[in-house]
Amino acid sequence: MTLNELKSKCDIYIDLGHGHDDVVINVQHKSVGPRASTDIESISPGIDWEHDQIRIEPTHKLTYVETGRDAPATPYRVATETRTVIKCGKCGNKLRKADKFCPDCGQKILKGEYIDVNLGKGTVKY
Repeated sequence: MTLNELKSKCDIYIDLGHGHDDVVINVQHKSVGPRASTDIESISPGIDWEHDQIRIEPTHKLTYVETGRDAPATPYRVATETRTVIKCGKCGNKLRKADKFCPDCGQKILKGEYIDVNLGKGTVKY
């Protein structure tokens, strides 16, 4: 959508009496009642690599639906002299055995297997 197309649509809705309505961005969260959304923090022209774009900044962080975080990643195990640590296969953050998602990056964790760094290739069930 270009800025001219956005303006044209906005002009139509303003003419229909929606000039004082809040403008929000729909988000993919479960919601009872109206669809979940976030407010718009600002709108501005892009700079540098974004020079031919108008950028809308939402109030809350957004992410794509069905990103790589939704496909489970295989965690890996690192054994030291004192203990064994299970880490996220994406960011390397320490995991607890009960973690279904990485508490740091949000990556879904494949349960039941991990890559044993000390043994090299292959997986070990835990």
